[in-house]
Amino acid sequence: MEALCESEASRSQKAVLFNLFNTEVGVALSALRSMRKADGVNTKCMREEFEKSSTFKGVSVSQPGDGGRRKAEVFRERFFVSLADNIERRLDDNGIISAAAVLNPSNWPSDEDERILYGDEKLLAIHKTLAVEAATSPILLKEFHEFKCHGVTGESMRNVRCLHAPSVHSRV
Repeated sequence: MEALCESEASRSQKAVLFNLFNTEVGVALSALRSMRKADGVNTKCMREEFEKSSTFKGVSVSQPGDGGRRKAEVFRERFFVSLADNIERRLDDNGIISAAAVLNPSNWPSDEDERILYGDEKLLAIHKTLAVEAATSPILLKEFHEFKCHGVTGESMRNVRCLHAPSVHSRV
């Protein structure tokens, strides 16, 4: 019973870490989108330096006209929204994000017999999408089974878990 409790606790910790990472990605994308209108820390520092001395990192910079300022504002708005959208789309385009839900212990079936095979196909799809050597598939599945049963993460599982990033929109 004690081993089961440790395994449940380990699974719970992993679920918390997965959700924390998911939240961090969401925060990063929100920050990028907010930068279309508001300055981040580095931009504020650059603006302050420019306003004080009309320089940037010691290089003299001329003041843009009204047309140049408006063009820069439009570019800034489009750039940050595009950057966030592009990152989000790239994460979703290859199916890794939705397939990665199998790595989140809170999605696993509570029944041990169901859990042992849960997610194997999606894990192999992630493996294939990432163009990892096919010969490592059996090792990866073995490690995934150990991870689900005992919370033990082998080298192949660590590599898969590090290469994906959860989606901002919780599909798990």
